[in-house]
Amino acid sequence: VDEKIKFHMCSSEEKEYEIDVAKIDSIFYANPEDKKLVKDDNLENRFEKEEQNKYLRKNSIQLYGGFGLLYYPVAGFYERMLFQKLDNINFSTYIKFGFGAYAIWGDGGRFLFTQFGFLAGKKTLHLDMVFGANYFLSGDLHNNGIETQHLLSGSIGLRIQKPNRPFIFRTGIGWPETLFVGAGIAF
Repeated sequence: VDEKIKFHMCSSEEKEYEIDVAKIDSIFYANPEDKKLVKDDNLENRFEKEEQNKYLRKNSIQLYGGFGLLYYPVAGFYERMLFQKLDNINFSTYIKFGFGAYAIWGDGGRFLFTQFGFLAGKKTLHLDMVFGANYFLSGDLHNNGIETQHLLSGSIGLRIQKPNRPFIFRTGIGWPETLFVGAGIAF
């Protein structure tokens, strides 16, 4: 059971903190075994650090590879968190921009995409949903007798990302990704 304590700290401005009971010793004591209290000026810094560790990092660079029956995309993108709300569930929104290439039996091409996404989950595991637009620069999907170079995109999947940690792992299904697996670094 994760027990939490809420309290106010007054310094230059009043703030409310919520911390896990299990982490109290490591925050209040410089050395938990000796039970020597932290100096007051360092205490607020420790609470700030603990508060920041609850959030996902705001920027990331990711790569993914997809597998379709005859369609194989690979892409890289930059992602920026726009909003994060923490209650019992971390709810976040983000935007991403990327460039990719695809292979279709005997041909291939390149594409650009921009997407808006939602994340919802606890601690490490998140439902990841995105929608947006693609622009195919070349290949079969660029212009195959009909106007197909502007297509909607979207995906739904699973993201593994610990709060305030750099590694990201994604998997799911969507377009242009198809069945995909991806990884990235958050900063």
